[in-house]
Amino acid sequence: MSFILTAKQKEQAKLFNSQRYRYILSVGGARSGKTTGYCYNILYSALQYQTRKNCGISVAIIRDTLQSVKKTIMHGSMVEVLRAESFQQVRDASKYGVHHKVYTINDTKAQILFPNGASINFYGLEDNKLDRLLGTEHSILYYGEASLIKHTAYNLVQSRAAQYAEHVKLCYKGTNKKIVFRPKILIDLNPVGVQHWTYKIFFEGKNPVTELPIENFDRDYAHVVMNPSDNYQNLSEDFKAILEALPPREKERFLYGKYQSEQEYALWQQFEIDRDRITLREVPELQRIYVSIDPAMSANQYTSDKTGIIVAGRGKFNGENHYYVLEDRSGHYLPQEWTRQAILLYDKYKADGIVVETNQGGNIVTDTINRMCENTGHPRIHIIEARVKRAKILRAAPVQRLYIDRLAHHVEAEKLIDLEKQMCSYTGAANEDSPNSLDAFTQCLTALQYGSNYNSVNLRLTG
Repeated sequence: MSFILTAKQKEQAKLFNSQRYRYILSVGGARSGKTTGYCYNILYSALQYQTRKNCGISVAIIRDTLQSVKKTIMHGSMVEVLRAESFQQVRDASKYGVHHKVYTINDTKAQILFPNGASINFYGLEDNKLDRLLGTEHSILYYGEASLIKHTAYNLVQSRAAQYAEHVKLCYKGTNKKIVFRPKILIDLNPVGVQHWTYKIFFEGKNPVTELPIENFDRDYAHVVMNPSDNYQNLSEDFKAILEALPPREKERFLYGKYQSEQEYALWQQFEIDRDRITLREVPELQRIYVSIDPAMSANQYTSDKTGIIVAGRGKFNGENHYYVLEDRSGHYLPQEWTRQAILLYDKYKADGIVVETNQGGNIVTDTINRMCENTGHPRIHIIEARVKRAKILRAAPVQRLYIDRLAHHVEAEKLIDLEKQMCSYTGAANEDSPNSLDAFTQCLTALQYGSNYNSVNLRLTG
């Protein structure tokens, strides 16, 4: 019995088979058929197109980890589609003719292979798995559950969708020229917040980093919304009941497939920042300046979380302490580079110390800074060690109070764009990326405001 597409999966297939679109997003609630629909289209593209070497195309299916992509798609959705389409698993598909409906699973290499030489390859985005993906070329890249994939990782590997392919039989009308397959980038996810890169790209038509409009957006990008209600014939009554019983916010995401507004749950609003923004010339003499670091624990320059690096100071205005956020130098750095950046900022602003969080990295950050100072002959730097005791939202709340009382000022907006985006969007939800700029900002202003007397962080001066 053949696999029967739902109406929404047919809409998904129409976008996939169009020569027009290169980037296609399928977004919606849980168990809506997004993954299964993509697997169906990928399967038949693998059988109908070939490269210039008369070999079947290569496909990459990607998730956050290799284990998850093998479990959910390689041994899950893809095998279910193959079986529904009457394909048989054999030991070596290369020994069969192209007309045979057989496949081989190579679990060691994470591949499904077909008699025509086509391969469906499965990848995780862990740091130690990336080289395997970056050294390949494919006709289709498929990012599964992109809510778990960072934009930097997506951006890094999308150039791998570059393999030329043409249809085995079909030609352009009135010619002998075979129909060419335009390399595709497919994405699916259960929607998260409106600050997520998929929303920025596919619904706002903006580059998530620069916020500039995407060129050729209408020509190259398309999306389809697919929800459980579109796939109810394939869902159990128990699962339907679970979806209906979800709390309102979770129901919006997993049943109705809606991206969530984040600003109403965030600690800051943009107008609170803008109303007290000042220029560098308006900053008074600062009594204390700190550089703060929240380092990424992974050392991959492209796929790790950002290392948060923030500079802020405290000074008197009308007899009161005011706080001035001077610069955000956060980025994807290896340890030696974020250390160098922090020391450069320490010298640039003639800072009084560098604030580091010791919960995750222990003394690694302190030791790294001290070692670089010794190696370069730099004078010893005061390190203020912060041991965090509370959740991110709780420890940010006292800093937020400075903005309510109009005691905090951002200096020169162009240096603080990414920080302000995090401040106005981070809600503490489990699916959100770690807000390293916000973390570094919070611990910096906490150190400036409370010193060692704040009960959420223990601050200790060393060096």
